[in-house]
Amino acid sequence: MPYPTLADEIKNEVKEAASYPKVSIDAVAFEGADHLAASVRAQVTRRLEEPTYGNDSGWIDYCQGIVTEALKERGYMLTRVLPRVRVMSGNQREVRVAVTFQVHEG
Repeated sequence: MPYPTLADEIKNEVKEAASYPKVSIDAVAFEGADHLAASVRAQVTRRLEEPTYGNDSGWIDYCQGIVTEALKERGYMLTRVLPRVRVMSGNQREVRVAVTFQVHEG
């Protein structure tokens, strides 16, 4: 039995990635970020809603990092951000979600 080549492995990874739907964020909400200016919330929301993400566990970590970084840039150094995802709709090609970030300011 021959070993798979690098080209075979890449081809299999591409097939596997194509079989999962992409993730689009339709709505972003913040809980507990009372001191965060509306303009900052709007800026972060636009940044999160703009791209389409791959459907792996990394997309929510990436989004969580964007929110955490925005808070740190404004002096909230010990902030904890916990995301909660709700599927709004979806099909085989795309899933649309709403994300609520629970913010514990530090």
